Amino acid sequence: MGAVTASTLHAEDARALTLPAGTLRYRRRRGRGSPSATPATTRPECSTADRDRDRERNGEALTTHRAMKASLSLPAPVDLLRRQRTTTARPALLANTVGSLKDVVRVERAVTVSTAEQERLTGPMTLAIDIGGTGLKASVLDAQGRKIVDRVRTKTPYPCPPRVLIRELDRLTYTLPRWDRVSVGFPGFVRAGRVLTAPNLSTKRGPGTALSRKSVEAWAGFPLATELESRLGKPTRLFNDADMHGLAVICGEGLELVLTLGTGLGTAVFLDGLPTPHLELALMPFQGRGTFQDQIGNRARRRIGNRRWSKRVLEAVEMFDALLHIDRLYVGGGNARKLQVDLGHRVELVENAAGILGGIKLWELDHV
Repeated sequence: MGAVTASTLHAEDARALTLPAGTLRYRRRRGRGSPSATPATTRPECSTADRDRDRERNGEALTTHRAMKASLSLPAPVDLLRRQRTTTARPALLANTVGSLKDVVRVERAVTVSTAEQERLTGPMTLAIDIGGTGLKASVLDAQGRKIVDRVRTKTPYPCPPRVLIRELDRLTYTLPRWDRVSVGFPGFVRAGRVLTAPNLSTKRGPGTALSRKSVEAWAGFPLATELESRLGKPTRLFNDADMHGLAVICGEGLELVLTLGTGLGTAVFLDGLPTPHLELALMPFQGRGTFQDQIGNRARRRIGNRRWSKRVLEAVEMFDALLHIDRLYVGGGNARKLQVDLGHRVELVENAAGILGGIKLWELDHV
């Protein structure tokens, strides 16, 4: 017998490991010998009964797998979900950014409600949108004007030409339940569904910054109501934000004035429950130091402090009363709670949420 070299061992190992394809997949049944791979020449033959039993077992496993896969709630594409706004399970858009956007869609399970709750929600649902200089807010109201879902909010993007605003409102309302009509409060002069002026939204970087000529020209005469109706898919009414705010709080008797203290100053006048032609009182001169909006807006408040700013608000109220001889005054907006003076017995402070709740009253008017 010749000497065994390293190369001979390697060759024999290679021949031993070179088995026919598929040999390693077959093993002896447990209890019938070694569980190691069986060479192809001694592979046991499977009986007909064994093959039938294996085929039945695999079929049951496949059926179970398909049932589990069908039960999963997999997210559908964004475009498909956009066409399914009227379904009960609505997608939630979790990531909202202007420009580069990554949409994370979540389909929620339908919530079971009682019979009484279903009866209460049979009336028209109203999507109410409050457009502000610093924030966009929205909620859905039932037929009685009550919110059926928590308000959602996002920052107002700048620069903010019409197309940017419409796209941001579409993203904002993605998380809300179905609606049958839309009410929009806009911070500017509007008429017959068109924007005439948008002082805050026409700036380059937000209220208090320089105006953008392109934005001013884009907003002048823009049919915002028609464009939003096309985007959101339901009849839409457009109103000044202070007027819509006032619809939710006035008592409907005499001459009533509504002031909203927020990014700027909003004003609305009502006579016996009906809005008068809108007047931009905030653009009138104030003590020779600019306009009311310049001296009472949020930028001025942050610069001079709440105490001095509150005194300016009192002076403005006295001037408006001398001009209009109002029967009642309502003060709202995000900065109303920061007042540190007594505005008188005819004044009532109202919640900032009225800017949304007035959306239901907007559909009770004959003309907008």
